[in-house]
Amino acid sequence: MGRDMIRNWLLAALVLPVLIGAWALTRLAPIAFISDARGQIACTDSGAKGCDYGGSIRHADFFSGYANQTGTAAYPPTPAWGIVWPAMHGNQPATYPTRPAWSVAGVDYAVGTPARLMPTLGDLTARATLKDPASVDRDPLLNPQGRGENCRFYISNAAAGGVMPGTTRMPIPAPFGGPVIVCANHAGSANQLVFERYNFGWNSRTGFGCVPVQIAGEPWGQRAADTSMDSAHIIIRDSLLVNGPNCNIWGGLGQGPGTTVAGPQAPALVFMVQLAAGHARNSFAFYRNTIFGCGGDAHASDLERALCKANFPSTGYDAIGAGGVAIKGFVQGATPGVAPMNAHAIGDLQGRNSWIEYNAFVHLPGRAVDYGYNTVGATTHVWAYNYFEGMIYQTQPYVTVSAIERGADGRETLTTTAPHGIAIGSYTSLTLNGGKATGFSAGWNGTWTMQAIDPTHLALTSATDHGNWTWQAGAYATVASNYAHGELQSFNGTSAGASFNGTITGTTLTINALQGTLAPGQYISATTGSGIAIPAGTRIVSGEGSTWTLNRDLGRLGPARMVSPYYTIGAQGAPTTIVYRYNTFVEPASAKGYGEATVYLSGGQNQGIPFGDYTGSIDHNVFVINLSTGDLHMAQAVASVSIGWQAFHDLAITDNYIDPTGAGTCFQTLSVETSDGLTMARNVNLLKPDDPWINTLDSYSIIPLVPGTVTNTQAESGIAYDPATGIVTLTLSFPATFHAGQKFYIGNNAVSAGPNYLAGTHTAATVSGNLVTFVVAKGLTGKSLARNPSIRLVDDKGHPEACYGSQLAAFSGG
Repeated sequence: MGRDMIRNWLLAALVLPVLIGAWALTRLAPIAFISDARGQIACTDSGAKGCDYGGSIRHADFFSGYANQTGTAAYPPTPAWGIVWPAMHGNQPATYPTRPAWSVAGVDYAVGTPARLMPTLGDLTARATLKDPASVDRDPLLNPQGRGENCRFYISNAAAGGVMPGTTRMPIPAPFGGPVIVCANHAGSANQLVFERYNFGWNSRTGFGCVPVQIAGEPWGQRAADTSMDSAHIIIRDSLLVNGPNCNIWGGLGQGPGTTVAGPQAPALVFMVQLAAGHARNSFAFYRNTIFGCGGDAHASDLERALCKANFPSTGYDAIGAGGVAIKGFVQGATPGVAPMNAHAIGDLQGRNSWIEYNAFVHLPGRAVDYGYNTVGATTHVWAYNYFEGMIYQTQPYVTVSAIERGADGRETLTTTAPHGIAIGSYTSLTLNGGKATGFSAGWNGTWTMQAIDPTHLALTSATDHGNWTWQAGAYATVASNYAHGELQSFNGTSAGASFNGTITGTTLTINALQGTLAPGQYISATTGSGIAIPAGTRIVSGEGSTWTLNRDLGRLGPARMVSPYYTIGAQGAPTTIVYRYNTFVEPASAKGYGEATVYLSGGQNQGIPFGDYTGSIDHNVFVINLSTGDLHMAQAVASVSIGWQAFHDLAITDNYIDPTGAGTCFQTLSVETSDGLTMARNVNLLKPDDPWINTLDSYSIIPLVPGTVTNTQAESGIAYDPATGIVTLTLSFPATFHAGQKFYIGNNAVSAGPNYLAGTHTAATVSGNLVTFVVAKGLTGKSLARNPSIRLVDDKGHPEACYGSQLAAFSGG
């Protein structure tokens, strides 16, 4: 019997009795064990639960003090979008009155890079246990021939002669000129790309300063089974990633400060690991890794502080702009060890199966995983047994502006009505919005790179002078964070499509003239003014050349100009299966920004497009949202799941435990299709276990009229008004989980003429499935002019009737 087998039996003999006892106490399903090639204990997902393989991140006191980091925080007394937020304080208890029965990732067992491999304070390089990125050219798991034929280390991304392997192209720029690993080979490889046991926060050529990884869309791992995380095409495992100036793979920096595409939060996103889109679609596995985002949290360990300080050793950084000219002090005023860059951990643009498991994402200033705008149908994406703490720890301003004035130096200066909170001298990307402010030029609306010149002034150099502005009356302008998100984000759907002239007979579409590409799975609609009404959901099933088959009989239509505006997700419009399971999240709310949700599922905001469905589950997760002392509660923040622009065939949101202290809602939806396949059950409010609203959607979308229409002037098919009876009938995207007598608020609505009978608070008269009615005055003439109307449930006082809203009395003392 071999040594490994003997060791595995001994480990099992020691561990099994303990686990069996735990099972008996908690009545959990049995845990099945397997041993990997290195003898580490792993576990299958048998419904329970995860087990400890020796990870490096664990907070056993999570439910009794650690997650409740922030004490009390004031909530604003002012209305937000018509909903009243009463003055109150969120008082999180020292110990939660309940907690999950299962073993919780990062709490009951450690996750992240195995502790035996991690650096120590005495050796931050961990040379003996973690690989040197500079040696990647000779790594047989990446380059079987040992000559850098697939992946190559570059000492400088801007180095003369540096090219991508197998090409004559320069690697994608890392703006601070640091090292980078690029994997690219037009022939691809029969072998998997496996990054195993790397310290990406250090290398022997340049020292500290992280090494980003760029993987081009070649056909990697052609022999890979692609059925599990160990058989994916591309694998990163048992490694350490540390944010730093060199971790930024982005574009747009040459535009310089003062433009909408410049800055550390530029729209060309920033990643530590980026899987670039290409002609190939590769599956991806990322497991047993620790990622330090260096967000500067007080709870950072000594090791995290030391690693971050080594990667951010100074208080200022220079960027290289157009023509190689340095932008001096581009990111100044940063604290050593605190990342001023909004680096995301992973950008996966491949659109194939993925597994993100057993990782620790700690103090990230950006997203953990961003799938971008992908066609990812007929794939499965698993996020399981991960620990996430402290995403978006950057300063996230959300303040009003009272003036914009051009100074003698030509710079526009914004005066804020309260301290903006940005480090003096630092640049950051912020969104300026005048709202309905009197005299505010619309030209200023947008995202700009601004520099903090003192606590209440932000300066920028604008490409165009839109004129001085000073508040006189009406609304103030606002300036807010451009990237106030901390979620795992999955975008589905693309905007590619085709337009054509043809006829339809029965289910046969005959094309006379075509612009673009047709493919099975595309939806079709008639252009405005064609006189042809094609029902929503009509799509192409099969075909080639000029003859295609539709999924429904339309009789004889045409000839007329028609459009197939968007592809559905996947080549055949197949569903995407997602699995968010047994993860732990503790993060600050989007208290000074907008739109945060821990889990964000989106259709890319292609309004009205009938996408293929999401299937799968979001289950057995722990979501804790906190506020820093003195921060304001924002109605936009979502504690757990936000759903946008999607339909659902079979998606379950069940068995999650949620602390919504710093959020406005727990489950927010904005769906463009009627979706009857959403299940919500057995979710628990950590602060109020008997919360009656925790298994109710906090908002419901009203379905639009025309798929693909993105104007603000369409009448909604989901809003029908009968002037003879005064009854308004709403068609919601999801079956209502409330009853007649429930109050709700409709915001952002207008009507074409007469009194606006839509905007404001209403009481449901009847509720039946997706249909809800309420009664207004008779004889009105206006029609809805909204693009994406929705309803949000409120109580008799206008307070939000949500997982957060149910705690108002308890938290406010009345």
